[in-house]
Amino acid sequence: MIGNMNGNNTLGSLFEERVRLYGKKQFIVFESKEGNITQFTYEEFNIFVNRFAHGLSKIGVKQYDKVIVHMTNCPEFVMAWFALAKLGAILVPTNTYSTWDELDYIIRYSDSSCVITENKFSSMFGSNIRNYSNIRNVIICKDRPSREYGFLFAEDIMAEEAANPGIAVLPGDISEILFTSGTTARPKGALLSHEGAVFQGKATGYHLWMSPNDRVIIFLPLFHVNAQMLTLVPTMAFGGTVILIEEYSASKFMRQIRKHKATFTCIVPTILRTLLKQPKRKYDSDHCMRSSFYALPTSKEEWEEFENRFKIRLIDGYGLTETFALAIGNPYWGLRKRHCIGLPAVGMEVRLIDENGETIETFNQPGEILLKGNPIFSGYYKNEEETKKAVDEGGWLHTGDIGYMDPDGYYYFYDRKKEIIKRAGENISTSEVERVLNDHVGIMESAVVGVPDDMRDEAVFAFVVVKNNNLSADDIRNYCREKMSAFKVPQYINVIDQFEKTSIGKIKKNKYKDIAKNIYKSLT
Repeated sequence: MIGNMNGNNTLGSLFEERVRLYGKKQFIVFESKEGNITQFTYEEFNIFVNRFAHGLSKIGVKQYDKVIVHMTNCPEFVMAWFALAKLGAILVPTNTYSTWDELDYIIRYSDSSCVITENKFSSMFGSNIRNYSNIRNVIICKDRPSREYGFLFAEDIMAEEAANPGIAVLPGDISEILFTSGTTARPKGALLSHEGAVFQGKATGYHLWMSPNDRVIIFLPLFHVNAQMLTLVPTMAFGGTVILIEEYSASKFMRQIRKHKATFTCIVPTILRTLLKQPKRKYDSDHCMRSSFYALPTSKEEWEEFENRFKIRLIDGYGLTETFALAIGNPYWGLRKRHCIGLPAVGMEVRLIDENGETIETFNQPGEILLKGNPIFSGYYKNEEETKKAVDEGGWLHTGDIGYMDPDGYYYFYDRKKEIIKRAGENISTSEVERVLNDHVGIMESAVVGVPDDMRDEAVFAFVVVKNNNLSADDIRNYCREKMSAFKVPQYINVIDQFEKTSIGKIKKNKYKDIAKNIYKSLT
């Protein structure tokens, strides 16, 4: 029998194990944006989860049901997630910055039967949810809602029963559908299994040298794979304490690190850069933080300034939603290379191929990064065509990203093959922005590209051909704000007469990328 560190665990049973091992220990310490603190031990939180699971069951949530969870960082998000896991129902987390147009697609496409949200979003759901025959209930967590929309309040459905609901959930069952921006005009729903989540929790914990003594502080949103699989699940898997912050604030960051005696975190370039812009203080390095996971390139100067000033070691790496986050990373102990994504993570095999699909054996030669092993997603929900494009017959996941390997076996990120813009840690599909632009009655066609941005990695730059000259860039931008999350709205819009195209009618995007970069340089 091949070694298997999962056993037969699911996400719910893994948490039950940790309750038996670490019951009286702090599991979650939550700090609201107002600074209020709420704490739960493993035992207390398990009772919280089980009571909610029984309550969900009583109102009709069944095994394999899909449930939208639309909440900011809070214990109730984790409660809902773990309760659904114990019921064998499927979490569908949504971005709280989404517009209703974006949510509408996910609600319909995911076939969700229920929504769990918080009172601040009551009016948005109340104004629209009656249009969905598939949604049976909307449950409001945190503040009690008004009776205007007839929504249920979480506290009112909490059952007295605090035992595990005892549903026969299998490791291979899907625990979550996580929608991710890709090369298509609409997000794809990546199917993530219990088995993959449990494996990644343990593998990431081993890679990052976690222990029950760790107090891992989470600033990134729980609706992303990063916060879920790089920090929360590994912390739980190793019996540590989660410090959950409702809202990131650069001015509060280091105070919160010290206050909660945090030992580990995960940040993105926007956090690094906003911290560097804070006034220097003599106690910037006075904390218990040993290191932080980090991804995406920064300048040598930024990296050195951050590590020297805050004395927080950055561990660079690479991952995708489809790999449950970490796939390649620098070792915690051993040779750590800057601006290098590192070595294959536990359970992961990496291969580079050239344009002909042949394996690259030469050091420092760029090729597409392919991944295979554990954990890999189970496919895209209701999208066999895109699944086959992503995972070949040999089980290799084609990332669409370009990298190379040095003689030490360390991998480096080189470029993106996909049409993805990285903005402040968010993935933006250029096809999705183009779809919204092209839906405007006054726009004939569009092309969206990314340009470098000193603070947020990349900015969104749109070229558009309009049907008449009465449509201004501000008009287009205001239209986009109604249809897309704010971070997807083009920062730069250039109205042109027509596009240059190839012989088969495709817009010459590389040409417009160069034009956008030149315009951007002239403006900054």
